[in-house]
Amino acid sequence: MRSREALAEIWQSRIDGWLASGMTQAMFCEAQGISFHAFGYWRSRLNKLNRSKEQESSEVKPAFVPVKVAPVVTHDLTYLESLEVEVDGILKIKGINKGNLELTVSLVSLLKDAK
Repeated sequence: MRSREALAEIWQSRIDGWLASGMTQAMFCEAQGISFHAFGYWRSRLNKLNRSKEQESSEVKPAFVPVKVAPVVTHDLTYLESLEVEVDGILKIKGINKGNLELTVSLVSLLKDAK
């Protein structure tokens, strides 16, 4: 009995001959004296084998995309510790400094809009 590899080579040679002949599969098989069904089986099998080899040899793309991570900016929260806001009929804001000035301006703007 022939090995599978040897049979595959024989059938690949026959399929290549058919492709070069310009004949239909049935005509080629009849002219070569081979089984039409065996020809179809081997053609299908070799197509699958060739496709799986192509997939294995194709470049493997990474499953992950590189991501640039921005540095984490930490704020000095000691400026916020001195900020006091009191709303009890009369608005009082204490402890404004350069570290919380932007926050204070935003807060006052929001409170004005809330009227």
